[in-house]
Amino acid sequence: MNMNALDILKALNTHMEQIIRDILKRMVPFAASRANLAEHDFEKRLRLNVNISSKINAFASPQNGWKTFSVIINNALMIFYHKMLKVYVSQLSIGDDEANAIEKPIIPFNEVVNVSKELMSAYWKGKLLAQKSFFLEEMGIGMGQLTLLSRLVRSCECFTVGHELGHAVFGIKRGYVPEYAIAKEFVNDFFDDIPDLEEKVKKLWVKPWTKEISADLIGLSLSLAQPNIDPYNSWPNYKQYLCGGAEISILLLWMLQEYYDRLHHGRKITLRSSHPYYYLRWKALNTSPEKEKFSDHVNFGKRFGLFAIRILDQIFSKIENGTYKLRQ
Repeated sequence: MNMNALDILKALNTHMEQIIRDILKRMVPFAASRANLAEHDFEKRLRLNVNISSKINAFASPQNGWKTFSVIINNALMIFYHKMLKVYVSQLSIGDDEANAIEKPIIPFNEVVNVSKELMSAYWKGKLLAQKSFFLEEMGIGMGQLTLLSRLVRSCECFTVGHELGHAVFGIKRGYVPEYAIAKEFVNDFFDDIPDLEEKVKKLWVKPWTKEISADLIGLSLSLAQPNIDPYNSWPNYKQYLCGGAEISILLLWMLQEYYDRLHHGRKITLRSSHPYYYLRWKALNTSPEKEKFSDHVNFGKRFGLFAIRILDQIFSKIENGTYKLRQ
């Protein structure tokens, strides 16, 4: 990597760290309250690290029983969110105002499928920064798409931070949070529907899966607790965007994992001990009491979910017919 690339990487990480610190500033008071700590005590325990990683997840790492903890944000994942959501909004019929709607997407869907596949491939190869992206402004797409893009990206970033703070709240409270019972019920119901899964495996996986879904539910509540100040005070129904961003975050992770698993494991669904199946996380989030407080007439999450399914179906079809080669 030459110095120019290193400078770009450093600038990207610095920019993302500024964004994450702004989000933390808004969420920490509520996270501290949930953890029964003074705000300054919670802040003193928190360390932030933003970098490029080959891992799919951000994560919270405790030290000395959560006396201090690190929130590690994978900037590669944040960049993927931004690039993939650019592709998504290119397909939406949104104009600068209600009287100026775009009749149909400018970019052909087949090109959208190709670019989506290349983005996911580049992510897993660690070459996302070098991957070509859409430049929406050059395509004549209006401010409607660009405005939606910025709101959805911000909402995804908020949920990512909220989820990791959710782990901290869960850890500091030693699991004594109301979300735990809700999460455990989802996990147990899921395992009950898999009769061939060994009982010892279920027992081993219940705890980490329940922790993850608990962190999702706490994370959503922390995201929604943010006050209605800039930039949210210019968003109509800003909590609907935050709810949608939470769902979309899970669905983007699902897209990445489904793509990786199909290339390496074929059609077999791969379950992992540390993290729940992404559909289960989405389902728990989508039916959570926090989300049900808001009437999401836009259905951001469901609309993106249909888009994601359509994209993956096309990619997997092209893999099967030989258009895309395995392990390329």
